[in-house]
Amino acid sequence: AGGWSENFSCYAMEGGAFYRGEPELFKEQAQHEEEEEEVEAAKDGHGKKPEWRVALERAMKKNRSQVWSKWFQLATVREDNTPANRTVVFRGFVEGSDDFYIVTDSRSEKCSEIGSNKAAEIAWYFTISREQFRIRGHLDLYGEGTENVLMHQLREQAWKNMSDAARNGFLWPAPGASPAAADDTFLNVAADKEKVSENFSILVFHPRHIDHLVLKGNPQRRTKHQINEDSSWISTACNP
Repeated sequence: AGGWSENFSCYAMEGGAFYRGEPELFKEQAQHEEEEEEVEAAKDGHGKKPEWRVALERAMKKNRSQVWSKWFQLATVREDNTPANRTVVFRGFVEGSDDFYIVTDSRSEKCSEIGSNKAAEIAWYFTISREQFRIRGHLDLYGEGTENVLMHQLREQAWKNMSDAARNGFLWPAPGASPAAADDTFLNVAADKEKVSENFSILVFHPRHIDHLVLKGNPQRRTKHQINEDSSWISTACNP
């Protein structure tokens, strides 16, 4: 503990990959991965990735062995100005931007909430690397009939990428409605992979402020990232 052993082989778990070998070989592997990340940081198609996105993608890579590393908490605002929170699944970044998206049922409460207030915040914690991202921004909803060509294509692809069971859920009775429907209305459904359900939508999150806290180490590290009017980002280290 506290350093690299000079006499014994080293075992370590890093982002789901298991390494065994001499300490120097392990350090070389870790350095190689860091160099790869730096190269990827400049391959975004719209210029160099902002610092927060590089850190987020690094965290996703290090924690990819845990299925829940793609889950985060999304908070929106109800019409009575009280917070509403739920766990959702990260589906990917929107091509050519730093925006990312989730999928949702257009009949869900979150969709009606953003109809009156698009403000939202994400809390995303990674257990292996012990770091948290709080991401503030706003949401846009794209469902059936959207005239945005990119969003239409993204919606079609997202539908095909899901499992049969996940697609079937969009044919269920409206979420949150009561009284609860009979069980067979949930069981006797079969969605068509080639035909997107009218209830299927994508929610695009536009980040505007990121608060990144790394709990590993002493002291802990915390950085805030804020977007400027010219769409550039400024990053500021602050007290944890």
